[in-house]
Amino acid sequence: MVSSCMAVANRVRVMLAACCALLVLSSCSREADNMIDLTGVCGGDAVLPSDSLFRSVRFIPLETRPECMVGGGAVFAMDSSNILLWTGNSILRFGADGRFLNRVGRFGKGHGEHGNIISANYDAKKSLVYIGVGGNVIYKYSIGGDYVGRLILPDSIGTVNSMKLDSWLGMVCEVRDYKEHGLDVYLVCVSDDGKVLARHKVYSDRESVKVSMHRTGMLKNTSRGVMFMLPYSDKVFTLNHDGTIDSLILYRGDHSPSRADYEDWDNSSSLYRRKYLIENIAVTDKRMYLLMVTENRPREVIVDTDSRAVVYNRSYGYSDETSHIRLSGFGRVCFWPWMAVSATEVADMLPIERFQRQDQDRLRRLSSNGFPLDAESNPVVVVASER
Repeated sequence: MVSSCMAVANRVRVMLAACCALLVLSSCSREADNMIDLTGVCGGDAVLPSDSLFRSVRFIPLETRPECMVGGGAVFAMDSSNILLWTGNSILRFGADGRFLNRVGRFGKGHGEHGNIISANYDAKKSLVYIGVGGNVIYKYSIGGDYVGRLILPDSIGTVNSMKLDSWLGMVCEVRDYKEHGLDVYLVCVSDDGKVLARHKVYSDRESVKVSMHRTGMLKNTSRGVMFMLPYSDKVFTLNHDGTIDSLILYRGDHSPSRADYEDWDNSSSLYRRKYLIENIAVTDKRMYLLMVTENRPREVIVDTDSRAVVYNRSYGYSDETSHIRLSGFGRVCFWPWMAVSATEVADMLPIERFQRQDQDRLRRLSSNGFPLDAESNPVVVVASER
């Protein structure tokens, strides 16, 4: 009888151990499915030609006139009728064909004039441009450039660090709550009339860190909602249009920076030498385009979102703009997707000096308009459709 009971007990222990093993394996499998491993990106370059990545590329030279000269900046929104640029403290609106249409708002201290721009968003459904100037005030302008009013974010939500507009979620704000020993970070959704719609905690620690170097998180629009990532966390959150949150891990192992690495200036030299820093992300339905800094060198990485595999991986020099993705048919013209303009399209803005004489001849043949091109011309917006 005793031996029989012992045998049953042994079988139960074996079954429990097997169940535990299955649970662990299942958990590991789920975690692996939800993780992109970036620990090996410095192991060597893996380069693909642009024809392997993009089905087609469009070139849109921007009209060159004294009132719309673009000295720098970037495209922050595009739709079928508009290209919106943020350059310094100006928002410029061009048509989809590159023709200059109007300025949006005006820098100044008068009625309806905005201060220093720290964020710019476009609501295509309402044809409104939102300009953030710091604090909790956001200026609203019509797409034609006229002042419409202000969105006042409630003081109760805390200090807003960055913001991104989503037509379903409202204005999604990164809000940080620094305490004596620790930090909490929230994504707060605010309606167009200033009401708090939702509040999601996405980060928390209880570390005492001397904050002397501050950098906001990254908020990016995607086809599913708004993506958010802090510089010192491996987790990428997507706040979906239905209000749910998904997370993805960009695993960097020992090379992942801590908050102390990022926020204490005394650690900055070690930070850029030893850690893998993610400086920018552009997200489409197919790919994730990462601009990283590894071992004091910038590195461009493309990840296939279905397989979670790194499909493109290349380091380049800060001053060498010819080591991005080489555009087929051009001499030395290169492209990097700084932003996603749709679920399957990415964009960059190239200064005209990137195009040598023979490349300018090809650009004239391929461009979507007949604007004259010379050394003083405005930049060229390049839009690539993914393969």
